[in-house]
Amino acid sequence: MIGLSGCTAHDRFALKLNAQIDACAMKRMAETKFNSQQGYLQAHYECHQIVNIQKGHALHLERVDVSAQNKKDAFEEYTGCWEFAKDLVLDKYYPDLRLIEQKNGHNLTKSEEYENKVTLEFRKLALPNKLSDLNKQKLIMVRDTVNTESVIGHDTLCSARGYHELSAIIGQEVHRRYPNGVDANIARSLQ
Repeated sequence: MIGLSGCTAHDRFALKLNAQIDACAMKRMAETKFNSQQGYLQAHYECHQIVNIQKGHALHLERVDVSAQNKKDAFEEYTGCWEFAKDLVLDKYYPDLRLIEQKNGHNLTKSEEYENKVTLEFRKLALPNKLSDLNKQKLIMVRDTVNTESVIGHDTLCSARGYHELSAIIGQEVHRRYPNGVDANIARSLQ
């Protein structure tokens, strides 16, 4: 059996960093007329700063790429739950936008079907499909409804876990927008 000594991640990072600094220093030495040890030390010192700045810039670019990926709207991941929550909010705060349901197996009349079609269009406009597009009043309406209602007992594609996660996202958005709390008057006026 051959015994191999391994490098830790820190050792590999240090070796790579030193190699980058040394390559940079040799290049700077070739570009200048300083061929002495003092010239190498000066180039090494300058390259240490250059390499660290380049690494920091590369890390920043990686973070920018990650944050660009995270810019998608929170509701995109919870489409089924958002549609369910949206229906709850619309039924609670906009009773005029309730859909006409079939009763005792009887089909809807043409006028009732048309009314449902128009109502569906209004329902789409009443609440936007993006969290960022909700104004303060609608965000509070959604938060209050989601916190008081449950998916249990409803026929929906939204799981209890997804609904809970959506509720948490809405709560975080309220806290992000209004870290000092929302105006109590708005909450009371929605009741």
